[in-house]
Amino acid sequence: MILFDKHTDEFRLAVWNVEEDIETLLSMLPDSKHVCTEADKRFRSDTRKKEWIAVRVLLHSMLQRQTKIEYAENGAPLLPEEDMNISISHTSRNADGRNVMYVAVALSRNHKVGIDIECLSKRIIKVKERFVGNEEKAETLTSLLLHWSAKESAFKVLSTEGVDFIRHLHIEPFEEANEGSFVLTESKTDKKCLMNVIYKIFDNFILTFICTD
Repeated sequence: MILFDKHTDEFRLAVWNVEEDIETLLSMLPDSKHVCTEADKRFRSDTRKKEWIAVRVLLHSMLQRQTKIEYAENGAPLLPEEDMNISISHTSRNADGRNVMYVAVALSRNHKVGIDIECLSKRIIKVKERFVGNEEKAETLTSLLLHWSAKESAFKVLSTEGVDFIRHLHIEPFEEANEGSFVLTESKTDKKCLMNVIYKIFDNFILTFICTD
């Protein structure tokens, strides 16, 4: 079920709440055999297989055609058959005895995109010192996860080795809400990019997204 779908002249962004089983997901693809074979080769976990397949089903829904996702040496996803950039994220958690899963895909023809979706979890507190700088304001669990997720999205956009989440990525203080935007600056590249981070909070999950030149 598509939970969120945003389409502008600059990008397309969609989030899917995956409630279907693997067999149902495969039935949604015109060429499911190849996808199933690849998933079986790559993963032993049924959860990871389901995420892998669900991403391709969501992409098929967005493009209205099935297209192949390949990967660069650094792990970044590529669409060799399409003239567009892509970013992918997925996450899941156990809630009330059931597994809740989300996958997210961002596309753009003319811009770099980075997307990240995370489950709200207290585990992020234990690693705060790895990604929150002294001048950054992250006092709540939600704010902490927004900082982490936004820097993950920026990392995907930069696609550069050696990015340090504290030294090279800085988030300006912002007022936390259910959705909105804030500014992230990077000092790793010569461009010293200023990025606008769009975010949305829903069902104990956090989504961040960046679209930049």
